[in-house]
Amino acid sequence: MPRRAISRSVYTPGFRLNDIEWSDDLVAIDTEQKEKLRLWYKAQKKRMRRLRFEIERDRTMAMLGERMRDGQLATAKALQESLALERAYLNAIGAAMDKKRAKEDAWMADRLAKLAANAATINRDLVRAERQTLTQRGLVRGRRK
Repeated sequence: MPRRAISRSVYTPGFRLNDIEWSDDLVAIDTEQKEKLRLWYKAQKKRMRRLRFEIERDRTMAMLGERMRDGQLATAKALQESLALERAYLNAIGAAMDKKRAKEDAWMADRLAKLAANAATINRDLVRAERQTLTQRGLVRGRRK
């Protein structure tokens, strides 16, 4: 610690600094104070480094938190877009399948109608043939349509 200069207002006439006896004890005290100040300064520097590290770590964690939140938002948005596209794709496939099924159902209904008409024709022919056979044998009498 540098020594302070004595101002003239403190200086008393007839008193000189050389009149003071400087002993080794004062030098030892000065050395002890320097050592204490050096240790205190070293501890303060270490504390400042630790605080600087913690501040930088907190800043980094905050930045990473923001990036993660932005990433999660982007991921959620991308997921929603993907789900919307997938729904649209599945709806298009479903519509195409419904159209194909409707076509197949119409074809099947047409085939069933033709089958029913053919079955009715076959049944009519069978009944007519059976009636003719029975009429020839004489088992059926009267007029038939």
